[in-house]
Amino acid sequence: MRRLWIVCVLMLSLALPVTAQAGRSVIVPGNAQLVTDLGQFTVTESLNDAAFSPDSRYLATVGDDTALRIWDVASGEQVAEAFEHFLFVTAVVWFDTALVTGSWDKTAIVWDVTEEGQPSVREVVAGSDAVVDALEALPVADAVSFFMGVGDGKVRLYNPVDKTVMQEWALPSLRVTSVAVSPDVRSLVTAAGYPSKGAQLWAIATENNAPATDIPYSGTVLSVEYLSSSVVALGGDEGSVMLWESGVGQIGSLEQNDWVIDLAVSPDSTLLAVARQDGVLTLWDVTTPEQSELIVAIVASDSAALTSVTFSPDGRLMVTTDEEGTARLWGVEVK
Repeated sequence: MRRLWIVCVLMLSLALPVTAQAGRSVIVPGNAQLVTDLGQFTVTESLNDAAFSPDSRYLATVGDDTALRIWDVASGEQVAEAFEHFLFVTAVVWFDTALVTGSWDKTAIVWDVTEEGQPSVREVVAGSDAVVDALEALPVADAVSFFMGVGDGKVRLYNPVDKTVMQEWALPSLRVTSVAVSPDVRSLVTAAGYPSKGAQLWAIATENNAPATDIPYSGTVLSVEYLSSSVVALGGDEGSVMLWESGVGQIGSLEQNDWVIDLAVSPDSTLLAVARQDGVLTLWDVTTPEQSELIVAIVASDSAALTSVTFSPDGRLMVTTDEEGTARLWGVEVK
């Protein structure tokens, strides 16, 4: 059995000083220093995803042992543990009104979470004929809807209040790998595995018989993130991150030298975090996407592939997860 350590790591400024604009987030370059162990428990397999609560107070982790665990970020204590899925839990998203998990058991579970971090099942969303591999919240005030990427090659927009699928997008694939919705909620980017390559841009408000644009990528796209309402970052097994702008095309490429497993954008849209298969986390200044600069590369895991990276809503923390069942918190300096 592997032990899962949640550790808090602060980036100390030892070299390579950064000049930052007022009011933006930066990673302070230097060596990653272990500050303290926050907690531990035993898991059998990989941790697959993590999500912060909207107030950045709690952290939810999910993985192959099927559990949803919730942690108090400040104290490092596990405050809750729930086993409602019966196969690998692959994705978690936490937004204002609910927490949602997706699993290989072909369900998504909508959870209510109390102020003390205790989860309870609101609804089990069944009816999918394949695994739920990707989740994305609808970024609209007071909205409870979320996007599900399912292993039948479809993305569904689900509303738990009405208990209905509001829209559905069919991809040229048997597995959806990533979903991202634009900040203005006008467009959706989807990515899928074999046999397709690249990604698809959809106009949310129109009929979805075909994507508005196909986004080319020479390999399989494993993660997509919006940097703005028109600029998208795409990473995958081709070993780079492509920056693509609607109506323009490719505007940049961030070389990675290994598979890109996951991407995350800071709340102020100035940082792009790239989680790689070799355990390295790279941080990029994407204030001007076409002139993106590498800030620092961190060995976030020296023995396992990273599986996810996520920023806290307040922009002060990141969390990485890996295949050995480890979640690590990283400090982000806000200037």
